[in-house]
Amino acid sequence: MMAHRKDLFDFLLTGIRPVHVVGAIICISALIFLGFLPYWIIRDTGDFAKDEDSWKILYYYSTYIYTLIAFFTLLVIGGTAFAAYQQLKLLRVDVKAASYSQLYSRLDTLNYLMVENVKKLNLYKPKFDEEDFGFSTPERHFVGMVFTLFENVYYQKENFRVLEDSDWNAWELSIKETFDVPYIAEYWWKRGGKEGYTPKFRDEIERICRPD
Repeated sequence: MMAHRKDLFDFLLTGIRPVHVVGAIICISALIFLGFLPYWIIRDTGDFAKDEDSWKILYYYSTYIYTLIAFFTLLVIGGTAFAAYQQLKLLRVDVKAASYSQLYSRLDTLNYLMVENVKKLNLYKPKFDEEDFGFSTPERHFVGMVFTLFENVYYQKENFRVLEDSDWNAWELSIKETFDVPYIAEYWWKRGGKEGYTPKFRDEIERICRPD
């Protein structure tokens, strides 16, 4: 329920365009004109100030017209809000599709780099030395790209709700498989690799991949 309310609030801030405002102003102005129309008609029919029936007629007409004004005003506002809300939903779909495409494109690129350079990167050595984790090593830069991708994916899910739970479950499996790579696991758990990332993301990796 709170998510829907937030969507509506975001929509009211960003979804209403100038053409909607101009249309609403025109419609409300026309309805106000109709509200004064009975007065102008009765005023021109005779001695308005002294005719009690004229006042009664004006009262009934005005009540009827202003009821219509209220109804059509609400109708215009509701229609504008609904149209803008639909526009916001379409925008969210476009943003979600773009985010999906970007994330999976980056994942494909990393997988390609790992496969093509598996021997050069030395990610599967039985034992690593301190110099293997130097700042200038290609292995460390590659692992930094991997961690940054996973952090980006995590916050796309956590903060922006771009990923559904089922999508995140699939990413969790990829994260687990990635942390089975010896170099990546040692860099994260034993060489301080996690220190460059936010606490929330580190906690999530702990939950997913904490070694026994």
